Amino acid sequence: MKSIRNASTRNTTLVILLITIVTVVSLVASRRGSAESGTWTTKASISSARFHAEAAVLNGVLYTAGGWNGCTPYSNLEAYDPTNDTWTPRAPMITARGYHAVGVLNGLLYAVGGSVGCGGDIANVEAYDPTSNTWSAKASLPTARNSHVVAVANGKLYAIGGDSNRSGNYTLTTEYDPATNTWSDRAPMPTPRYAAAAAVVNDVIYVFGGNNGIGGLATVEAYNPVTNTWISRAAMPTARPQLGAAAINGVIYAIGGAGSCHSLSVVEAYDPATDTWSTSTPMPTPRHDFGCAALNGSIYVIGGYTQYDCGSNEFYVSSVIAFTPSSSNPSPTPTPSPTPTPCACEQGPPGPVGPQGPPGPQGSSGPAGPQGPQGAPGPQGAPGISGLQYVTGAPLPLAKQTTGTTTATCPSGLKVIAGGYITTVPNASAADPAQMQVFSSANSGTTAWLVSATNNASGSGNHKLILTAYAICAIAQ
Repeated sequence: MKSIRNASTRNTTLVILLITIVTVVSLVASRRGSAESGTWTTKASISSARFHAEAAVLNGVLYTAGGWNGCTPYSNLEAYDPTNDTWTPRAPMITARGYHAVGVLNGLLYAVGGSVGCGGDIANVEAYDPTSNTWSAKASLPTARNSHVVAVANGKLYAIGGDSNRSGNYTLTTEYDPATNTWSDRAPMPTPRYAAAAAVVNDVIYVFGGNNGIGGLATVEAYNPVTNTWISRAAMPTARPQLGAAAINGVIYAIGGAGSCHSLSVVEAYDPATDTWSTSTPMPTPRHDFGCAALNGSIYVIGGYTQYDCGSNEFYVSSVIAFTPSSSNPSPTPTPSPTPTPCACEQGPPGPVGPQGPPGPQGSSGPAGPQGPQGAPGPQGAPGISGLQYVTGAPLPLAKQTTGTTTATCPSGLKVIAGGYITTVPNASAADPAQMQVFSSANSGTTAWLVSATNNASGSGNHKLILTAYAICAIAQ
């Protein structure tokens, strides 16, 4: 524990804290503002008109797999090259299907469940290897279903919600482990639904909207695979099923969907960091039941219905459009600024020596260091923050693919006014600290600063990081 005693050091510390706070606030405000606009462009069409042409990105290539045309399922797999705006046919799926879901895990594209005809749901799962242009069968879902969502987080693939032969909707959360080729049940989703959309930010799965068998939902729920828990988040401004969702720069865009006997063009942006929504640029043409995936800072909307009136007047398309948010062109990473040092300002004449203050409160953490000599009294300054102290938590080793929490606790009678974390690399084979994701921390005004983080390093080697929380504390007012 280190006590910050003299006025110049305290002023320097406050300057650093103010610079940090202003910078963070500016970045958050900038990102939230930029999420509210974007542009739509037309891209090359897929080979045939269909809906539920599910989409995902693998190794920088956009794929669309399967889909429906009436009650006829497709086995098509097509790959999109954004450089020359062309689609190329690839090996078709083993089983033609629609109302399925796709996800990418460990270099493979998985097609999960779905329907093979009107009322014919399947549990079948197969995976595409782009290096050999082949499909192979994988362990089937425990329960056949359609209109579910698939998401990949924390090294596993999750199939969530869905419907079965139009007889009901599910809260199922089922986890696939590629190492063992097995499925296992996890904590169920609180709201049963099908025809929802999902996206992942910082290994947390967000599920948006859908249908509960009665009507469209605005419900948003988030699943944390590490803790196996669900929490409710801010609802969408527009309730709807059969929508798409994808994330760019940490912001999730909920796109289109079905209204009451019509398609929607609405686009709404969700910021998980602030749990808030904003309205973005709508699609040029309403549509629902389309494929949706993000590639190179743009979200692609593939096929789907553009006209729907709850009767025979339905129209689906092969066209593809792409949405580029204004926030998708990130600024270059700034060069870190050096640590500010006290300015060598001209010293004014000293003021009168103030009276000796009472001793500060006794700290509660760690053995006390040796007492430094009594400093000479400085010039009388304006009142500052009393009893400023710097504390650190216990260093927390984080092995690769693990999550942990460390806390810096203020001494009794003090509260946190700012805090942060320090990462160190213990050996030459360790991971780059940039591979650590910090996903929560405490706010000022509490008695402790908590930092939780995940070491996302992979591959061979130790890849260990050391995480240490620190806090700057002051006397509670």
